[in-house]
Amino acid sequence: MNSKVFRMVCKKWPIIISCLKIFFGVFPFPLLPIYIIKFTEYRPLGTCDYYEETNEIILNLSYSYLAAILFHIIMVYIPNLRRDKLMKSKKDFYFTQITAHIEQCVRSIHLYDFSSKADQILPKEAFIEEFKETNLTSECFYLSILKNNRTLINSKIDFLFSFQEVLSSKELGLLFNLRETLFLSQQIIPKDYIETDNGEKIEIPYNNQDDMAISIYQTYELIKQHQNENN
Repeated sequence: MNSKVFRMVCKKWPIIISCLKIFFGVFPFPLLPIYIIKFTEYRPLGTCDYYEETNEIILNLSYSYLAAILFHIIMVYIPNLRRDKLMKSKKDFYFTQITAHIEQCVRSIHLYDFSSKADQILPKEAFIEEFKETNLTSECFYLSILKNNRTLINSKIDFLFSFQEVLSSKELGLLFNLRETLFLSQQIIPKDYIETDNGEKIEIPYNNQDDMAISIYQTYELIKQHQNENN
């Protein structure tokens, strides 16, 4: 079995792989002396004084060790497996939700129909240019969608950080990268204009709409890359 097939098997049947590791890695230690003493004629201590008593002590220790292993599997290992499985299921669900929220942010500027297919999302350059020119001050509906989804994304990222024991290093890296994006770390300050006495419109400085356009699509690319790697 090559390494790629083995990794696929481990990913698909983690509980079976874990049980095999326990069986071949732990059980031989107590089972081997039990088998030798109880079911074979071989007596490694047969020439020693009090070898029967010594064999009996080894046998009892092996029984105790075996009982301790079984107790640990039933009371600790299996419940932990179930907990990890539940946590992984929740983790996958929240990553899916983050993806959906970010896709809504990318679609919201151009489409009211959020059920539209992913291939209807504008290419990066077109999205950025369209976003830069969108009047978020007058289009409060668009701005509210972005703010609401950003709040939901950040809350789910916070929740996922509480699942660090079941997150891979790539998933942790993704969460940190998402959290550091401008879109998720700063408020959206849309472009606004003031009109001079002669009717000329002047853009109010200190807005971040142009940078936010780039950041939203960067956030979208980060989560889509993660999604593609896990499909």
